Amino acid sequence: MQIDRPNMLCRNGLLAEQQRERVNTTPVRYKVTWTVRRVLVLDEAQVGLYERHNVITDDAGNRVIYTCISEIGSGLTKHQVNGLLGQ
Repeated sequence: MQIDRPNMLCRNGLLAEQQRERVNTTPVRYKVTWTVRRVLVLDEAQVGLYERHNVITDDAGNRVIYTCISEIGSGLTKHQVNGLLGQ
């Protein structure tokens, strides 16, 4: 799975997703945090083995089915995410 987007990164079996929370209305400001999860890519036969799964089109245009098997961290900064993903 190859994902390198401004709000989502995937490397080494880890998926990082950005969350935005509105903290002020005037001026409009957001608090940005990241969540990192360990993911497992599934094939069609494995979908029934897991309660939840997600389907996404990766940056190469491939349809990927995956499930999150554990959460590594939440409320992280982009710098912390880059350290976990090995950049």
